[in-house]
Amino acid sequence: MTLFEWFRNKGARYFLSESEKTLLDRFEISEQRTRTILDSTYNAFIGMNSEGLITDWNLQAERTFGWKRTEVLGKELSEIVIPHKYREAHKKGLAHYLNTGEGPVLNKRMEITALHREGHEIPVEMTIFPFEHKGKHLFGSFLHDISERKATESKVRNLYQEMEQRVQERTQELALANKQLKEDANIRQRLYEQAQTANRLKDEFLATVSHELRTPLNVILGHSDILKDPATSTEEAQASINAIHRNAQIQVQIISDLLDVSRIISGKLQLHVKPIDVESVVEAAYESVQIAAKSKNIKVRVEGTERVKAVGGDPERLQQVLWNLLSNAIKFTPKGGNITVKLSNVESRVQIDVIDNGKGIDPDFLPYVFERFRQEDATTTRRYGGLGLGLAIVRHIVEGHGGTVAATSAGPNQGAKFTVSLPVLAAQLHEGFTTSHFGYENFVETNPEHPKTLDEVRIMIVDDDADTRNLLSVVLKKSGANVVTADSAQKAFDLYQVFNPQILLSDISMPDIDGYSLLKMIRTLPNTENLWAVALTAHARPEEHERALAAGFHVHIAKPVQTSELINTISDLLTAGDKNNPLIDRTL
Repeated sequence: MTLFEWFRNKGARYFLSESEKTLLDRFEISEQRTRTILDSTYNAFIGMNSEGLITDWNLQAERTFGWKRTEVLGKELSEIVIPHKYREAHKKGLAHYLNTGEGPVLNKRMEITALHREGHEIPVEMTIFPFEHKGKHLFGSFLHDISERKATESKVRNLYQEMEQRVQERTQELALANKQLKEDANIRQRLYEQAQTANRLKDEFLATVSHELRTPLNVILGHSDILKDPATSTEEAQASINAIHRNAQIQVQIISDLLDVSRIISGKLQLHVKPIDVESVVEAAYESVQIAAKSKNIKVRVEGTERVKAVGGDPERLQQVLWNLLSNAIKFTPKGGNITVKLSNVESRVQIDVIDNGKGIDPDFLPYVFERFRQEDATTTRRYGGLGLGLAIVRHIVEGHGGTVAATSAGPNQGAKFTVSLPVLAAQLHEGFTTSHFGYENFVETNPEHPKTLDEVRIMIVDDDADTRNLLSVVLKKSGANVVTADSAQKAFDLYQVFNPQILLSDISMPDIDGYSLLKMIRTLPNTENLWAVALTAHARPEEHERALAAGFHVHIAKPVQTSELINTISDLLTAGDKNNPLIDRTL
């Protein structure tokens, strides 16, 4: 019996209803059709004979384990997908079944560890079906890679433990406060209520996380079963694929929000700041929500009476802020509603207003709208999904840019207005620059594949690592620059007086004299006011970024750096203006 005959006569019956079994008896499935079904299933399929040799291997098995079908047919299964520590048990289990007809792992869905071609282990969910033909024992198994599910479960467990720790800390604080302030009943009651609120928020948040993760998982698993069904039509399969993709995207967003909150709590959310055009950031966010807005027939307009000034910011994070605000507005605005984004210059700040005519915000909840783990409606009958983390992330990102964010609403069903205020670039305030001189066009939209040129620009590279010096020298020379290099600060100081560079590109950590001291030494020389100083270093922490700017470097660039970004940064420095200010306050 071939694998296809087994699948048609035995294996498919594990997945078919009684009526479908009757149809299967009446209409034969061709071998090619069976092959097509096996190759299109969401799960990996492996066939094995009683000698432990692989007899079949579908396309999903190739994707899951990295081996091509032609490479594994006829080889021992234990040598291909079973980790070394489990191979002996596999062989004993096979021998036991052949002798007794019994096997504890047969006809059951179970989780095991499998081996990838590259040597790493992956968790899989597996079901093995035995059958006999002409006195021979054969086996068919379906396997599904559950790495993503395991990773998600681990993240949720970690978050739960973190929340438990926070509640324990709050409870300890409560006990101490009660002991110290037992004479003041009002204070004790308030602290008790705070602890109760923290507990309630924890429970509500964990319940929400569970619901928001399980809902798309349910859809994904359900449609996966549909795809495994041989009777599924092409149209049904495409609908299932679309549903799986859509719900996977939902899970990606949930996990991204959870990771962002984790970074915020631990203080590890970094901003890569550069001069940007706010209008371009708003436009990118606007484009990203168009499909969601059109699905509810919501009109989104962007208004501005004047061209707003450039700000110093992380374009991806600011786009995340605008995306969150627009997504919230779309979520809480009824079909056929309106959303307006207004841009304006307000003194030394750029203001962005996101206004909708949706469900509004209850006055009692308004003070808590930007708090983590808070939701206006956390009941089981709530109409709107989500974790309630988006606005907390918005506030942290905006405040990290030196800005503010506020929410106003006249009450339920009266719409809402969210206002983001960001400081403009110091260079604009002092030099009168506009975005057309020094902004998004020059920094964000630079095409890495076509960097600017540095014709005849004099650049001195200082780094004690020879490979780094050689790399930077080759790249900058290809861009047209006139380059010299030094492997120490002292050699660089001597070379500076001869070469008179326009750009100093220096490492920070070097033997004897570091980059900070080198720049200080150079600044004691006459006629150094035209020198641009760039710190190119592996020291990438925020405090090291600030220290480099405070030491007089105009730009702090963390290694590794894209060479096109480096070239474009140097080019923009040469046209930026006042060299006494760190105009490009960023870490690439």
